[in-house]
Amino acid sequence: MADQDSRTEAPTQRRLQQSREAGEAPLSREFVTFVVTAGVVTLLVYQGENLARRLAVRLTALFEGAHSLSAVHATALALSALGWVVVPVFGTICGLAALATFGQTRFLFTISALRPKFSRIDPRARLSRLFGPTALAETLRALVKLAVVTFGAWLAISDVLRRTPAALSWSVIGLNTAIQHQLVALAIAVLTAFSLVAIIDIVMVHWRHHRKLRMTRQEIRDEHRDAEGDPLIKRKIRQIQQQRARRRMMAAVPKATVVLTNPTHYAVALAYDRAKGGAPTVVAKGADEVAAKIREIATRSGVPLVANPPLTRALYKVDLGAEIPAEHYRIVAEVIAYVWRLRGQPAGGR
Repeated sequence: MADQDSRTEAPTQRRLQQSREAGEAPLSREFVTFVVTAGVVTLLVYQGENLARRLAVRLTALFEGAHSLSAVHATALALSALGWVVVPVFGTICGLAALATFGQTRFLFTISALRPKFSRIDPRARLSRLFGPTALAETLRALVKLAVVTFGAWLAISDVLRRTPAALSWSVIGLNTAIQHQLVALAIAVLTAFSLVAIIDIVMVHWRHHRKLRMTRQEIRDEHRDAEGDPLIKRKIRQIQQQRARRRMMAAVPKATVVLTNPTHYAVALAYDRAKGGAPTVVAKGADEVAAKIREIATRSGVPLVANPPLTRALYKVDLGAEIPAEHYRIVAEVIAYVWRLRGQPAGGR
């Protein structure tokens, strides 16, 4: 009970989807009963006379020829006669029941409900279902349904009772017509009562389903964390990615053409190969400790260091692997030309 009280949050879309994948969906059996009953009543109202006539014709043929028919032939005629009534009614029941069921569950089909559950045969569980709150609720629902349907039927029948004395003087045709009208009125009254019961049951079934799937605040947080990822793990992954990217960047420093410095706070390594064309590319950059590491590797690898604070700060904003902006072509070309002269490579180089 305490656990249920702590479940104050509405189920998330993921929780609802998991419930659906497990074969759980709100299903009102009263709505299925109403749809089937309405369908069968409609069938009998519009086709009942036709079905009865076909049944009578085949039964008459069966009875008239009973003395001359074989047992197999008589059985076939009897089954055929019953088939004219049973097949349409049974087919209507099955079709409408399937339509009402799959319509509510949005065509959910799963075999998980067919798997054996030992809890269903547990005597204690069965006793709790028979005498517990659920059984009491089912009993109350059945009584309410009976009361509503009985009241609807009484409204229709009461009119017949008031007109019974006058009906004694009616003709056979008038009496037959009145009976048919009263039967239709009774059917409408009962179906109206059934529809009210079905609507109430649909609301209650959906309410119970969502109440069953309610979540605690901790479950909401856990689900959000699972969906978005554990912050600690994500932070660790980012750190690993940054370390790998930094190692790749430092590995590109020895191949750089020149390293521009601030001279202490920033460092930007540029690579340029005139044979390949294009503009110089930023292959490494960093500030403070990272800048010091770039300068250290460049010095160890023999890559020239050129102090140019304005240019270094401007190129520090360029993404790694990107070419320098066009507005810096001239000054960068002068720097690279200077580096080439230092190396004695006026016509080429890195």
